Amino acid sequence: IKLLTKVIEKMKGTPGVPSQALKEAMRPEYVVTRVEDTPFGPCTEEEIATTKAPPRIVSPVPTLTPNTAPILLNHIDRVVVYDGETFSYQIPQDTFYDAEDGVTPNLKLIFLTIEGVMMHKASWVQFNVTSQTLYGIPINRVGKYEYIMGAMDSGAKIARDAFEIEVVMNPHKPNYEFSVTLSNDITEFENDVFKTMDLVGRIAMLYGDDSNDAITVAYMKKGSTILGWSNNTMIYEPCPIEAIGKLAKLLETDKHQPTEIFINTLAPEYEVLSVSTSPIGPCVSPNKGTEAPEGPGIAESSGLTSDEEIWVITVVPALIVAAVLLLAGLIIFLCYRYSRKGKLSDEDEDTFIHKGVPVIFTDEMDDAEKPPSSASPLIMREEVPPVPPPEYPRQGSPSSNHPLLAHSFEDNADLDDTFFYQPPSGLSSTPDSRRSTPRNLRAYRPPPPYVPP
Repeated sequence: IKLLTKVIEKMKGTPGVPSQALKEAMRPEYVVTRVEDTPFGPCTEEEIATTKAPPRIVSPVPTLTPNTAPILLNHIDRVVVYDGETFSYQIPQDTFYDAEDGVTPNLKLIFLTIEGVMMHKASWVQFNVTSQTLYGIPINRVGKYEYIMGAMDSGAKIARDAFEIEVVMNPHKPNYEFSVTLSNDITEFENDVFKTMDLVGRIAMLYGDDSNDAITVAYMKKGSTILGWSNNTMIYEPCPIEAIGKLAKLLETDKHQPTEIFINTLAPEYEVLSVSTSPIGPCVSPNKGTEAPEGPGIAESSGLTSDEEIWVITVVPALIVAAVLLLAGLIIFLCYRYSRKGKLSDEDEDTFIHKGVPVIFTDEMDDAEKPPSSASPLIMREEVPPVPPPEYPRQGSPSSNHPLLAHSFEDNADLDDTFFYQPPSGLSSTPDSRRSTPRNLRAYRPPPPYVPP
């Protein structure tokens, strides 16, 4: 009875307030808030005073047998956790085995650093000796961390197992972020990871979640303490505006003040100073750039469903851009046509390089107007055959003192100049004519004089 009374007094600390030793023994599964003891029956003070002590029974001394050290059966190897989420990992029962004490739950486990030193109380990962459970919450600690788990039997012999805890990037993509500012100093959370887990657990309880896994902590910083988190139960895209509005109503009022239910959920350990919400990714308002309406009225202020919001964000801007591009292209085309009006095309400019009288080649002339050839005499269309040659008297003897043609020329002295053949003047072009003939024609050579036989 006296031993039990001492244990109860040690558990109580100040009247009604649990001691720190009792809190540590019950973590992390239970949170002790008050301890009371009420004696009754034979344990009352009157009964204890009148009751005689039972006779002492001496048990025989057991024979001593050599103690063997525990052995490692299965390595813990690696524990994978997500950054920003609370985790709890119980050491498997078949990790160690001792011939005298049996499996792992019957042994005393010791959590050490890789250097073999006892784990510091301010570490982000802790170990509950009673439940043999690793627990913690890594915040912005992506990487690998090595530790040692030791198992001690009743004979104080130890077996060890080196393992690592790997913190990986959280696959959850937040689309909205909540934050709360507390009056508590941040060192309270830095020195006690269980306190951080307790705060996260109360927020999850406010949302009605069964475990802390639904909450992802984004940051914890000074001022006095600012905790930012997101809810993993919401879809990323499209933005669940209605669900976010319901969660925001639990945190702040229409005047952006903490709600009474949120203050009571965190009290008395944590005093709420302010609450804020901010959108991320697809929940950023298209009408306000990077800002979005905060507070519980977000679902009502938008006035759009998810499908309508997608239409406004993507389809309408695309149609506007297409119409502007089409109009700009039409204006450029009309300006180009207007600037080219009255000008030669590129092909024509290549053909008509120089301005001047056009050149007409021989093949382009009509057959009737073909230039004369030097191989045959030039006879114009209006030309008449020449005058027949004069008849000369035939004389029996050609021996005459006068030349044959002298008489002919004398008899025809009255003939005009047309008697002789005049060469044509050639083709020429008038100023009014668009055609022209080659000007450099060969000079006409008249035929030799006709000599009668």
